Amino acid sequence: MMNSPVDDRIVITYVRQPAEHADVMRQAGRRFAAADVRPRFDGWYLLLGMLGGAGLYFFFYAYRRLVLIPLLGLSPTVETGEILVICLLPCLLAYALLVTYLKHASTVRLAAMKARIRPDVQVTTTISHDGITWESPGSSLRLDWRSVSDIATRNGRIEFDIDSFVCYIPGHAFHNQQEQAAVLERILAFWAPHEVVNP
Repeated sequence: MMNSPVDDRIVITYVRQPAEHADVMRQAGRRFAAADVRPRFDGWYLLLGMLGGAGLYFFFYAYRRLVLIPLLGLSPTVETGEILVICLLPCLLAYALLVTYLKHASTVRLAAMKARIRPDVQVTTTISHDGITWESPGSSLRLDWRSVSDIATRNGRIEFDIDSFVCYIPGHAFHNQQEQAAVLERILAFWAPHEVVNP
């Protein structure tokens, strides 16, 4: 790890960690997806919930009166609420199994993502008035400040939002939090005067 000023630039060198890199991509995907969907929590949601609950109750009421009692011989003493409870239990079980499967699938996808990221790759980040550059063996990425829509500290990292993806400088690239805060202040000073351009 190294953090050194060169002229008016800041040069930071660190070793990329696959687990952290995969975590950044996963969290960025969730954050961007949540930003794209902005539901309005107004009276319509409450009304739809009430209508859905009432419709479900009347469905089972009619199912009891027209099918279960005359055709299947269900005892008339069994009320609609009891039928709802009986049908709810397997639905809850199916929901629990679905949630467990989705969590397992997410864990498998994250492990596969980590496996595709090369370990022990040294990354050199250069920050200047013109923009920010990430360089590693075989690849290079340069960003003009106008293409950066947001800069923030998340989970101990300095993250740069660019349209639909995120670049970052990890916390372990700095000697301590004070150094990281000082670098972030310089970065924001470079970025602030530029107008963000959204392609």
